[in-house]
Amino acid sequence: MIGMIFITLEKVVSAEFGEETWEKLLSAAGSDGIYHSLGNYDDAEVVRLVELAAQTLELTPAEVLRWFGQKAIVEFQAKWPEMFQRFNHVFDFVLSLNDIIHPHVRQLYPNAKVPHFNFIERTDNVLVIEYISDRGMCALAEGLTLGAAQTFDQTVVVSQPQCIHHGAEQCHIRIEITG
Repeated sequence: MIGMIFITLEKVVSAEFGEETWEKLLSAAGSDGIYHSLGNYDDAEVVRLVELAAQTLELTPAEVLRWFGQKAIVEFQAKWPEMFQRFNHVFDFVLSLNDIIHPHVRQLYPNAKVPHFNFIERTDNVLVIEYISDRGMCALAEGLTLGAAQTFDQTVVVSQPQCIHHGAEQCHIRIEITG
């Protein structure tokens, strides 16, 4: 996983729970916590940090990933406002992931392994996407979607009618505009 994710995780954990919480997580994970934005780090390290955060905060790993996604999108918007300014609707943003946003990420971070999304259904109020990634961090995709909706001042309900963590072959993320 690219270092920018770890740096963002450090920033949002420290801001919300204090730097001492981040230091405790690093210590428990056996990590030195030295991350460079262009660096590439073992996926197991972020999984371990998420698991430890879940234990510390008495949440599930999925809840931690969802929370992180919501907080991270704010950081991404501050870092790359031009990527957000071209959109005014969460669906347009999500639909641009494969063709605009992820190619931009790969350009900035050549070692990035980004997920792929197949678009299954779209109506005025509902978008269903298939999340494809070896990492299985579909809850992070949910959180990023929730954060993007807030960015565009929209209220959404995000659910997973099927998920690999519950025995399905693929994850389907359903996004419904409710306000």
